[in-house]
Amino acid sequence: MKVSSWSRPILFGFGLFFLATTALAQVRASRNMELVANVALGGQNALNAVLLDQHPDRPFAYAIGASGFHVVSTDGGERLSSVRLDSGDWADLATFPVENRVFAAAVGSGGLRVWDVTDPANPEDVRNLGSEAAGRALFAYRAADGRRLLFVAGNGVAVHDLSNLVSGSRPDARVLSLPDAVPGEIRDVFVAWHDGSETERVYIAGRGGYAVLDLATGETMALVNDAAVQLGTSISATPDGTHLVTTANYRTAPVRIYDIRPVLDGTISQVRTPVGAWTADWRHHAERQTVRWPFFFVAAQDDGLHVVNMRNAFEPYTEGFFRTWDGPVSKPGEPYNGARDVDVRNHDGLIAVADAHSGLYLIRMEGFQGWDGRGWGLPNVGHVQDWENGPVGQSRW
Repeated sequence: MKVSSWSRPILFGFGLFFLATTALAQVRASRNMELVANVALGGQNALNAVLLDQHPDRPFAYAIGASGFHVVSTDGGERLSSVRLDSGDWADLATFPVENRVFAAAVGSGGLRVWDVTDPANPEDVRNLGSEAAGRALFAYRAADGRRLLFVAGNGVAVHDLSNLVSGSRPDARVLSLPDAVPGEIRDVFVAWHDGSETERVYIAGRGGYAVLDLATGETMALVNDAAVQLGTSISATPDGTHLVTTANYRTAPVRIYDIRPVLDGTISQVRTPVGAWTADWRHHAERQTVRWPFFFVAAQDDGLHVVNMRNAFEPYTEGFFRTWDGPVSKPGEPYNGARDVDVRNHDGLIAVADAHSGLYLIRMEGFQGWDGRGWGLPNVGHVQDWENGPVGQSRW
């Protein structure tokens, strides 16, 4: 076939466009991201959650899903041990120390289980509460008064005393009172000390949106009722307690950032619109996130890990990415593929990602060598607990 001279530039342009888009689709990671290790842990739909041990002398990662509970060395990427789980969809993890022992707890439809992981190669079964203790998320917290608490989000929020939980004593869980605007099904819970008001706040995500509660009084301090969010999936607060970073459980939902100061100071009764939003791809949604200001780290399902800079909450932007999943994108109605959970080790900046199918990823981002809020002029509070000293005084070096 003869091609006219005027059409050659057009065809050439289409060729360049095709090559450029194909090359772009094959880019797995931004230049500032380095893969440390990838550990296959069970194959298809095997992982739901990951957690890094935060103690400098314990270089371990914990991961869980339908196939089991796993302990992995972050030094070499070897799997140190696994515990087979025969039933239940296990959704989340928490770790905590009690009397010089280290424990890991898991929650899911099968209930609440606790292992002694002081020796990571030989986890010991400590507690197995049945389906009456089922839930979706866990958060282990060292309170200002010294109490060590485990928050379980599910049909409400239950609070366990960690010492009793691991000692075999009768469970003494109390249930938090929830606001009418966020009833029943709770998908995530986060607890943090607020340095400015010297209060401890419970942040919840669930049906109806998001809420902030006073741990001591149970009072509802703030509500976020965004008409676009029927079911909140995850929630974090910035170290100064002024902004919330959230995800929602539907396709095309972005990560939303809410400024809650106007409701905390009484200017408005509740927050209804975000001040900023971010998405890796508008056709997809993010599952979970964790904040290390000015960054939040996102397990963005089919789009993998993304690190987002939120120094300006109105205009968050991608700082780096690593695509853990390179298979087909899930279709509407199918289980989501890709990155389901993410955690960050504060003392050295190691990033861990749980991919539903391709396993555990250990990743480093150039220039990010650890996090301490005080280095940013903020309180050093967040997902990582100071189990020895508690949260009070963490605004000073």
